[in-house]
Amino acid sequence: MKTILIAEDEKMIRQGLKAMIGRSGVEVEQILECPNGIEALNIIDEQEVSVLFTDIRMPKMDGLALLNALKERTNPPEIVVISGYDDFSYAVEALKCGAKDYLLKPVSREAIYKVMKELEEIIKEKNKLVETMEVIDDILEQQIKYIFLNTSVTKSELCSFEQGFSNHWINQEAYRVFCMHEAIELPTEIEVISCVVENCYIVIAKDEDTKKVEAYYQGKNIGASSSYASIHHLRIAYEQAILARRYAYIMNVPFLNYEDIPTQHNLKIENKDITKLIQLIGTERKEEFEEVFNKILGKDSIEGLIYDDFEKLMEMLIGHILEAYGSLIDIVEFKKVKDFYQYADYTSYQAHLKAYLLELNDKICDTHESNRNNVKMKEALAYIKSNYEKDLNMAMVSNHISMNYSFFSQTFKEYTGMSFVNYIKDVRINKAKELLESTNKKVAEIGYAVGYENEKHFMKVFRSVTGISPTEYRKNSQL
Repeated sequence: MKTILIAEDEKMIRQGLKAMIGRSGVEVEQILECPNGIEALNIIDEQEVSVLFTDIRMPKMDGLALLNALKERTNPPEIVVISGYDDFSYAVEALKCGAKDYLLKPVSREAIYKVMKELEEIIKEKNKLVETMEVIDDILEQQIKYIFLNTSVTKSELCSFEQGFSNHWINQEAYRVFCMHEAIELPTEIEVISCVVENCYIVIAKDEDTKKVEAYYQGKNIGASSSYASIHHLRIAYEQAILARRYAYIMNVPFLNYEDIPTQHNLKIENKDITKLIQLIGTERKEEFEEVFNKILGKDSIEGLIYDDFEKLMEMLIGHILEAYGSLIDIVEFKKVKDFYQYADYTSYQAHLKAYLLELNDKICDTHESNRNNVKMKEALAYIKSNYEKDLNMAMVSNHISMNYSFFSQTFKEYTGMSFVNYIKDVRINKAKELLESTNKKVAEIGYAVGYENEKHFMKVFRSVTGISPTEYRKNSQL
């Protein structure tokens, strides 16, 4: 057993029961205690409890009220009632409410050992039944998936499956198939078979529960098939539900029966409009982009399409995006754009698609801007190398390439890894080194030739860069 809960207002009795249960020889993972029915109910709602030992008379909520409340729970624990002689009539009532046994106070060790052994067998059988039902449910789900996905299921296979479903309502009462965006657990009063097929959540429910399913999944874009009564129509019902859900998605309606799919207009998809939209990505013409986007992919335009044309439109758009900007696309992020039926409705997808394309637009614009800046930086460096001997400053160079002074300063440092002043210094000193090595010109002449009118200033800068004077550098180079 996993968990035993003791609900008893007298602490000494709780502790005595806990000690006897622990020595009963039945393996128990944990034993919990509480003094009243309200706390017991909270514990049972928060975690699975295998067995509940409960007193009849407790403050706040007594044992009978607790048992009645547990009737509404989907997986209540096995219950053993503890009572005094004066409470015997209540104990009888408790047995009618589902208690497996009752123990009279004072509770003996032998009584606890006996009831624990009995409960152990009951829970083992219960677990076996649950495991068996889970296996049956798995087999049932696999068979249903096979019918849904196989276009050539034979009559003999269907007859064989029908025998397997013989104990299920699917062959006894009318049913409908529902297709929806996501799995949500339905209330226990709605009996369903559910599974996930090709990223769609499929529910098969009794026809009489259609309104309940619709109400519970309100706003979830559900597609519902027609009503059928035989497993032989299961695949047809599945296809109808898929189709109805696609139209519910496109039309942005919360629920659509197959019979209510409207006659749609077969609108022609203009490839030139798609091409124009793609060409506008990466430009500064955002207003024009939004205008074309709304013309092609706006809610009013999409609602007028039959679903085949909608899917062709999306495939065409996605193909064009990949072809034009594949090198810039993050595959994981783009998958969210490709899988448009994964969204609850088209409105949600449209918002994501527009945001994605505008983000791609900014990314491409940034790339273009970066490329343009790189071209200008190359132009700036070429100008510096051709004019380093002149009295150059950053204002002169930024004006030459037509770039804002502050932006030039930042961009230049990002491109070269150093400030403008240090870059000019490096160019001039490197040229000075060449002249010192290859000519017999005086130091002052060389300084002037590389842009330093003052000899002392040139020597100071040269030493700060190389660590030695120009004369020492010349001598070292001739060794």
